[in-house]
This record gives sequence, C-alpha cells and structure tokens, in this order.
Amino acid sequence: MPAHLIYSPFTFIDTNGDPLSGGYVKTFEPNGSSTPKALYSDKALTNSAGTTHTLNSLGQFNAGNLFGDGDYYFEVYYADDSLADTYEYIEGEGSGNNAATEWVSSVTPTYISATSFSVPGDLTSDFHVNRRVKTENTGGTVYSTIVSSVFSSVTTVTVTNDSGTLDSGLSSVELGFLRADNQSLPPSKAGLIDENGNKVLIPGATASAVNEITVTNAATGNKPSIDQTGADDVGIDIEGVELHNGSITASSATINTIPVYGLVVLDTPENLVSSS
Repeated sequence: MPAHLIYSPFTFIDTNGDPLSGGYVKTFEPNGSSTPKALYSDKALTNSAGTTHTLNSLGQFNAGNLFGDGDYYFEVYYADDSLADTYEYIEGEGSGNNAATEWVSSVTPTYISATSFSVPGDLTSDFHVNRRVKTENTGGTVYSTIVSSVFSSVTTVTVTNDSGTLDSGLSSVELGFLRADNQSLPPSKAGLIDENGNKVLIPGATASAVNEITVTNAATGNKPSIDQTGADDVGIDIEGVELHNGSITASSATINTIPVYGLVVLDTPENLVSSS
C-alpha cells in the first residue's frame, strides 16, 4: 500500500477547542485495536517514527511530517497522561471520526447518582453551568444539561437529564461542542422570526440584567404561563399597549386587582376595554 502523509499541520485540540499543547498521540492498528502500529518519517516507509508521538505548543506533531501505511486508530493524551480523545484515522480522510460531530470527548467520569458524576482534576471551566453533555450508560445514551459544577479534589457535576437517568454503568461523557458561555455565535438581534421571515418577538438588552421573563408550556389540561423570574420579585410591565380598539379576554378567569390606569370594566372581567 502506498504511503500517505499524516498532515503535520493537523491540530489536536482539548475540550475547550484549544491546541493540545504538550500532549502526545499513540498509534495503533485500526478499529480500536490495542496493537501498536508505527508511523514513519519518510515516504518510503523505511524509517520508523515509533508509535508514540509528542505534540508541540500548537497541538501538532513535534516530528513534523509523518507518513502512514493504511488506516490507524489514534489515542490522544494530555501531558498528565489522561486520555483526551480517540480517532479512527482513515486513509484519504485524515481527520478522524470526530470531524463532523457536535460532541467533544472528555475524561472518564465516575458515577455518583442518577443526576451526578465526577471527573478528575479541576474541570469546572469545561463542565460549566448550562453546557450540554452526552453520557453513555448501561441503560443507553443520556443527554443532559449541567446545573452545577464544583471542584474539591475532583470536579462534581450535577445535571438535569432530558430523559432517562445516569446509572452505575456510566462509561463516558462528551461535552457539547459549543460552550454555554463565551459562545462563538453572535447574539441574536433579529429575534424570533416566523416561517415567512417576519419578526414575531424582538429581544431588548439591559446591561447587568438580573430579571427576565420565563414562558412555560403545559401538558393536557394545564395552562401555559408567562412569569417574571430572576433576582427580584418585581412583576411585569406592559408598556405602550393601547386596548381601545380591542379587548383582553380572560376566559373563565377572575380578575381581582387591575393595577392599570385607564381601564374600566364595561361588562364583565372577560372584556376589558380602554377608556383612553
């Protein structure tokens, strides 16, 4: 089989998307094999570069251009010898089986409970609140959102699961490719747009905001709700609303207090019309 170049500009990254500086890569036969398989420093495949390859500060091979003979399985390690990622390197593709995934492999987790696990070291920056995680368990794959991440000898991560639970067979955890903080996506100034491209809801912006609106859906027989949430219990202001050409319909509702000026009850609490 002809030699192929394992691109030296190929950059291995950590869970933050930063170059895996000071790490190293072990190369094996493909398909997750534990049989070591060498790379070579020459295209003729006569000078073996071994099966362990250190990475420079850019997360690239220290040795420069390396050549392979067919397919490989890569194990990528941090400088502290903990496993960072694995790749199936397919000749002609060169970017591994994680090239088009939205999940980033991380360190091996330790099961704590149905909604929590720990990871070694201080990884609170990686496992931060609101980041998405994907875990493999005896019961199958579970998708979750991080609600707490605390370091004390290990990092303890607490999650809210979309469905299912973590179990004692927890074997791996992957992080959502996009962080929940410092995102690469720009803030949405366009707001919510309908299928015709017309604006439905436009978000405003307040520096150091601590209060917001939470819209909650509901199951059969229950009512959706719009609530003010956040640090202060201050209620909701509706400004610039003119109701003299319309009405507020409160089907089967009782309105006890109307702290709104310019509204007069003309009929029943089911039809309130502005007097202004």
